[in-house]
Amino acid sequence: MTAAFTDPEGFYHSISNVRLDENFTLASVRLSPSKKSPIAMNHYTTIGMPISGDTVDEMSQCVKTILADRKNLMVVSVPEINDEDCYYLVYPSRSGGQLWGPVHRRSHFGGFVPHFEGKSRVRICVLSKSGDPFVTDDGTTFEEVLEGRFLGVWDEDGMVLDILKSEGQIELHKMAVMSKSGEGAIFSGYGFMDRSSNACFLAFDFECPNFGFFGVHTPTPVAAMVQLSGFAREVQTFDSLEEYKSSKSKDEIKFASQFFGTESFNDGMESGLNRNGTFALIVGHVLESELRSNELTGQPFYWALVQTAGGMEIDVVMHPTLLEGFGIKPPQVGGVLLCYCWLSGLLLSVSSD
Repeated sequence: MTAAFTDPEGFYHSISNVRLDENFTLASVRLSPSKKSPIAMNHYTTIGMPISGDTVDEMSQCVKTILADRKNLMVVSVPEINDEDCYYLVYPSRSGGQLWGPVHRRSHFGGFVPHFEGKSRVRICVLSKSGDPFVTDDGTTFEEVLEGRFLGVWDEDGMVLDILKSEGQIELHKMAVMSKSGEGAIFSGYGFMDRSSNACFLAFDFECPNFGFFGVHTPTPVAAMVQLSGFAREVQTFDSLEEYKSSKSKDEIKFASQFFGTESFNDGMESGLNRNGTFALIVGHVLESELRSNELTGQPFYWALVQTAGGMEIDVVMHPTLLEGFGIKPPQVGGVLLCYCWLSGLLLSVSSD
């Protein structure tokens, strides 16, 4: 079972089949294949977390060091699972960077996944969920599912949930929505249009570090509030809206200064969720920006609160090395940020209303 994350290029590391003893001591670890990136970063180091390395020993040593840090390591129970032996090990920092590690039956540790806890609050309608059951080396599968992802639609006014309640279901189609002002595309991906209002809605999926907080028997669709973060893999910054608009040639694909595009369903229309689709291309206005330091390691990273299409706000984090690699300046308040990022959403609440 892969507990962290991978991508088609093998750019990021992933820990699988990790075991803990009763004292939270690492018993075994195996690293999935990866190749060295020209940029020395991963989703962990993007937020200054101490998980890096190119070998099994290097990665396992990082995890051992974290598990030994009892001062900062927290045990978080799962309210929707009636089993005190299933919980999350959370390694938080004051900078907002976090690691979430699911533990099954007190000894089976799923490895750490990263998240950044920021200021965004995104109301969505959850269309479906896809969990990753924990499977041991001997083939035993645990019923408690603590890892997974959601497919949702931004639903600030509750329209999507109302539409689904009245129509029963919707069919998603590939779509692109252009701005009425002619500034370019606003949405691109798979979504649907409400015939009565002509409103368009884009679906996107995201990894959820506290997936177990979503009730096992909670029906979908359902309204939820998430704190959504994007871990930048490619990025461009512009000091002003005017600079962004003037940077595009006539031959380039034109995105509005507030654009949200998703890769969801590229390979997974049948199952409803694409395992490699938790990525998005975002263009947005920078509302806040800050160079932060993760006090656990002393490593810096940049954070920006970005307002994208429709007014949706997303926290975006980026490694300084990434900015250096693209030869660009840090995001500036009042400017525009364009990035291709991995999406992680922390579940804050679920409501059927």
